[in-house]
Amino acid sequence: MAEWGLTSLKHMKVLFADDDIYTTESMCQILGLYFGEVLAAADGVQAWRLFQETAPDVVLLDIDMPGIDGLSLARQIRDQDADLPMAILTCHDDRELLLQAISLGLTDYLLKPIDPNALRQLLLRCFQQLELRGRVRYVFPEGASYYPTTEKAFNAEGEITLSKNERRFLQYLLARRGRLVQVEHICRHLADEAREELTIQGLRNLVHRLRRKLGKRAILSERDLGYQLP
Repeated sequence: MAEWGLTSLKHMKVLFADDDIYTTESMCQILGLYFGEVLAAADGVQAWRLFQETAPDVVLLDIDMPGIDGLSLARQIRDQDADLPMAILTCHDDRELLLQAISLGLTDYLLKPIDPNALRQLLLRCFQQLELRGRVRYVFPEGASYYPTTEKAFNAEGEITLSKNERRFLQYLLARRGRLVQVEHICRHLADEAREELTIQGLRNLVHRLRRKLGKRAILSERDLGYQLP
């Protein structure tokens, strides 16, 4: 289980933020052994921008950064993604920090200098959270499966062909699983991603196509106010 979990991280991307260039260089090399893509930020503002642009699978934040500190950034990210695995890096073993980490639903916090085995155990916990929350494989009520890291879907007959907008839509809802996402927010997000307008009727057509491919109960709606995954 452990080795399979770490191997699966090779299909994922991690965002690492720290204002210390030497720590960043060292950690990026280590994280590159586990992840398929490593995104590095030198401060909280850059990390926030990268988070919004790239939708990482795991986030590691230094607690002391210029612009936006690690805990404040974690709060911002948590408002956008309720169950993304995140951890804070700190030089201090602080009970208050631990309490804040718990309140934010963080996976854990790591003490600097980073112990390689402690990092490995943290990444395993991150993978377990991803798997538990359907972010490694999401199974729809009628049996079709979607793999967020590869953006591929399958049913009993084989792979299901998904358009770019269909994949973007599923990724957006998965990051907000358990919440009804307003139609206007979805249209705006997909329009920004595709750089072309998406009307409410266009979104209805997209949902209709996905239901035909993934099952009638794959996407839940509430009077055209919004959509969510079961």
